[in-house]
Parts: sequence; C-alpha cells; structure tokens
Amino acid sequence: MVLNPFTQNMNLNLIEKGKEIREAYIVSKNAFPEDFAHDVFPTEGGLLPCAITDNGDEIYWLTSNIGDEWHIVVYESGSASYYEYYMGLAEFLYKILTKEVECFAFPDDFPGDECEFIV
Repeated sequence: MVLNPFTQNMNLNLIEKGKEIREAYIVSKNAFPEDFAHDVFPTEGGLLPCAITDNGDEIYWLTSNIGDEWHIVVYESGSASYYEYYMGLAEFLYKILTKEVECFAFPDDFPGDECEFIV
C-alpha cells in the first residue's frame, strides 16, 4: 500500500505512518548497527518510507541530492534483510505486479494472476 500524505487513514498516511516507520527503523539501527546499513531521511542518502505490505515489509525511497537518482529499498518484515531496485516507485510497482522483477521479501504467490487496483 502506497503511503499518501492526504489520507485520513493514519495507517496509510505518509506523514504519520512514515514517522512511525522511521522511528522503528532508528530503534533497530541503534540496537543492531551492523545489520541496518542505511541512515534515515533527512540524512543525505537516507531512507524515506513510501509503502508497506500486508505482511509488514517496508518499502523506502533511498534518497539522493539528485531526485532522479532516488531508488527503492525493500526491508523484509521483522528482518534486517533488504533488497534494492534501481528504479522509481511507479516503475517498481509496475514491474512487481507484471512479474518483470521479483522481490524475495514478498510471498512466493505474490502477485497473483489477477491484480486489483483500489483507489
């Protein structure tokens, strides 16, 4: 689910949920600095949450001073394992849903054969 700064649903609100995700990541990084490789935005090159999955996986933009260089990092739920995708969020979502790329953090049966978009 893509986080949205305008939604009233606090579980999907980019500002509120994003803050919660960033704070949890910082706690994990402080406890296990050798396992959590990234810093958090607004630090240059820091992670900025942009989406979450039903399974608790967290999808971040890896920020850069150059906007076109932002790309996607997926942290597996309950783990320090992460996967990087050198593309923007829209391209990542498209390629995941069309099975052009695979994310090992996601269940083997994701995505299914039929996709449904809820607006």
